[in-house]
Amino acid sequence: MKNRFVICRISSPLPEAVLTAVPPGRIALLARRPAEKRDQSIAAEALLRALLSDELGRSPGSFVIERPRGKKPCCAGVEFSLSHTDGAVCAALGTSPCGADIEKLRPAKMHAARACFSGGELRYMSDDPDTAFWELWTRREAAFKCGCDGETRTWLVGGFAVSLCGFECEPEMVTLAALAEKLSVL
Repeated sequence: MKNRFVICRISSPLPEAVLTAVPPGRIALLARRPAEKRDQSIAAEALLRALLSDELGRSPGSFVIERPRGKKPCCAGVEFSLSHTDGAVCAALGTSPCGADIEKLRPAKMHAARACFSGGELRYMSDDPDTAFWELWTRREAAFKCGCDGETRTWLVGGFAVSLCGFECEPEMVTLAALAEKLSVL
């Protein structure tokens, strides 16, 4: 299996192929969320299932994604991390623990910055606080999800900050239409 980090812009309504890639029980569980958050979670899981299918040669619906309470989701020993934000999702998949995070660039949360960031990080934010905040925030989230203090890389992509921790891998971009097409033929 190769390490992969994929970003997908999303919009509502989600294509039918994306909806059908996620088991009905999971869709029903997510139905309680606001529509935007529900669609983000569905799209992230559909992206993961497409990546698992590519890498392991099985149908997207054949994977059982376990969600142990208080622990990171897992699937048959494969390491992965998912994240979503308004308008995009990302998934990292690999052979070692990984953490991924994506956030839409928007005004900085200065109260959170002052509470969480070091003096050096706050100085880093001085030139462009809105972008720098989300760069730093996604780095922290990715490292937390990975469970390590390893090297975290961050990219600014189309109005989003995305970070990956755990392995070296350049991000791939995929459109929602391409994801739906891939899922419909798998």
